[in-house]
Amino acid sequence: MKFAFFLGVALFAWQALSHSDFSSFEKDSSDYKLLVFLSKDCPCSRSHVTHLNQLSSEFKNISFYGVITDTINDNNSESIYAYYSAPQFTFPLLQDREQKLIKQYNALKTPHVILFKKQQNGLYTIVYEGGVSNHRDFPQAQIHFLKENLIAAQKNQPLPHTNGKSLGCYIRRF
Repeated sequence: MKFAFFLGVALFAWQALSHSDFSSFEKDSSDYKLLVFLSKDCPCSRSHVTHLNQLSSEFKNISFYGVITDTINDNNSESIYAYYSAPQFTFPLLQDREQKLIKQYNALKTPHVILFKKQQNGLYTIVYEGGVSNHRDFPQAQIHFLKENLIAAQKNQPLPHTNGKSLGCYIRRF
């Protein structure tokens, strides 16, 4: 599957929530990069944030991008911006206002990961799709799908998981 880029997806730096035209992700030429779909209101998503930050620090050669799935409106915009602008995120965040990434990659629940690998022709293919772990509450997880795959990728070995069940909260579609 070819990796598609979309306009209308804003990039947020966790420090300043500065808008971008998605160019950082688009121009990123890492051998591996990933999207992780997140939600402020999902306890499952929140329980995985510390682990995701640790992974992004440990695997510096793999580019992490969070996708904000929360629907922003006049009633909740301040709390959503406060949550995502907090220094708890150590990787860039994309806001998928038009749900193009959500729909393109059929992200159903949060947290949901899409791991891409760059092929020799320069195009990206999906090599893993699914949950970060096998439990809604990360500290109770026994299988760490994403970490196990990242370890294998770093060693240029076959990935042990091609998919894993996302167990979090449903992403609201509009």
